[in-house]
Formats: sequence, structure tokens, C-alpha cells
Amino acid sequence: MITSKPLISEATKNSLTALIAEKAQTPKPLTTRQLIVQNKVVLRKMLKNGHSCSTIAGVLVEHGLTVSFETIEEIFPRKRKKGEKNKELSKAAAAEAELTVTQAQAESVIAEWNRLSEVRVGFTKQELVAELAPEIDAALKAGYTYEDVAQMLTIKGVKIATGSLRKYHRAIGAETSQASHKTDKATAAAIASANTVSTASVPLTSEDDIFAEDYSHV
Repeated sequence: MITSKPLISEATKNSLTALIAEKAQTPKPLTTRQLIVQNKVVLRKMLKNGHSCSTIAGVLVEHGLTVSFETIEEIFPRKRKKGEKNKELSKAAAAEAELTVTQAQAESVIAEWNRLSEVRVGFTKQELVAELAPEIDAALKAGYTYEDVAQMLTIKGVKIATGSLRKYHRAIGAETSQASHKTDKATAAAIASANTVSTASVPLTSEDDIFAEDYSHV
């Protein structure tokens, strides 16, 4: 028995051509999850520069996409051990992860993420020690040790080893002392130079000349 495959009509082909061509005019809308995954490099840079998942989510919210920082934390691609599977999202995160993002929203969100990724927020531990140098000096003079100060920082959420704190703080002292020494040398050189110019500008006169001047009118 001979069977024949049904052929697709010319009209259907033309209709499909028009449909696909129309869709191809604009990029396919993304989901929030796809937007986040595709921009993982810039988001990691944001986090490295001190921003938080709350900041990342805040940009989405500002552009009409209600996404919580908890959802960002769940869907943001972190480094995983080899063979480790992705965990399923919670019900709330799964719903927010599938929000549709228009092309205009995507472009605005990406632009803002890129801008923020170039902005540093906060301090490194070494920079923080430099900022706290006067207070650390006062604490040490009051009898506290570097270990005590390190514990103070830890209480406030800044975990730092006693050795690192001591190293950073002493480096600041050394830099300050060196800068002060250079300033003193420069000041001394300027004073010496001024004195030399001042002396050179006064004509030298012998005692005989002074005597002659005093009695020239007699």
C-alpha cells in the first residue's frame, strides 16, 4: 500500500515566513533568571567591589521587576564543586526567576549594573586599618593590645587576624614617619637656601670702610 505524506501549502509557508520574520525583528524577551546568569561576570565584579545582592535586586526593582535579594542569592551562579547539581529554587524564588524582561528593561538594567560595577563601596581590611589608625593608636596607648583591637573589629563583623592588624598598622606608622622625615629635610633645605640668598644679597663691608664712612664728613 502506497502512502503519501501530506504537503504543506504555499499559503501556510507564506504565513510562517511572515510570522518568523516579525518575531526576528526584536530579541526574544528574557526571564530574570536568564538576565542574571548572562551577566554573571559584571555581577561578580559588583560583589567584589562591595555591593550586595540587595543592590543587584534593587536595580531590577527600579526597572519594574520585583525580585528580592533572597531570589538573587538563590539563582546567582556561585562556584560549585565538580559534579554538584544545582539546587531547586524555593517557590517564591522560582516565580520571581521567571518574570519576563523586555528588551528596554534589560538594556537599562545591564547599563546600571555595569555602572555600579565600577564603583567601589567600603574598604579593604588594610584600608580600614588605615582609617582607624588614630583610634588604634589611642587604644594601644591606653593599654589594649593588637589582639584586643582585633577582637573589637571581629565583634563588629570584621574578622581580622592579630598579625595582619599589627602588620597593617605598623606599616602606616612607618609611612607616616618616612613622610615626616622627608618633610623635615625639605623644610631644612628651604631655610638653608633662603639664608644663603639673604646673606649673598648684603654687600660685605670691611671695618676700615665703615670707619672711613663714619669720619668722611669731618
